[in-house]
Amino acid sequence: MAEPEITYSWAGQLDRLGYLAEFFLRNVSPNYISHGEILTGRAIDGKTWAPNLREIILKDLTACVESFHGGGASRAAVVTRGGQVLGLAIVELFRNAPNPHAWIHDLVVDKEVRSHGVGSGMLEWIENEIRSQEIFWVFIETGIENEQAYHFFERGGYLTCSRVMKKIIK
Repeated sequence: MAEPEITYSWAGQLDRLGYLAEFFLRNVSPNYISHGEILTGRAIDGKTWAPNLREIILKDLTACVESFHGGGASRAAVVTRGGQVLGLAIVELFRNAPNPHAWIHDLVVDKEVRSHGVGSGMLEWIENEIRSQEIFWVFIETGIENEQAYHFFERGGYLTCSRVMKKIIK
């Protein structure tokens, strides 16, 4: 029997978001943390996830679904095969910026299927969706120690264009 087809879609239902939040938690490590996770409250610093990470991700995913239905800028891309989630990405579109662009805040692939083309397929699908809206700049970030992700994005044609530095002042 053939394996079910991989499907890509924007998340459009609220009833599965708890499952997607759990997927996120199972498939990220502290190496994943970048400045975006600090800014959104997902991480308390560059090395430690927030204790209420599940609730934060659930809130972010809910906002993505509501934005999608309302024609807003936030989206959650989901990759599935036979009903099983293989990948999740949170994407924000900036259509009215001087240079319209998209920001891929998160791209998470199930640990069990990494290096099997799931992430590449997901990134390609997201890029095609963005391009169809006449947005041609895409930005993505990764934690400073996440070498595997860094090389993955480089293979996908992404280039380093800046470094983000941080300092806590009290």
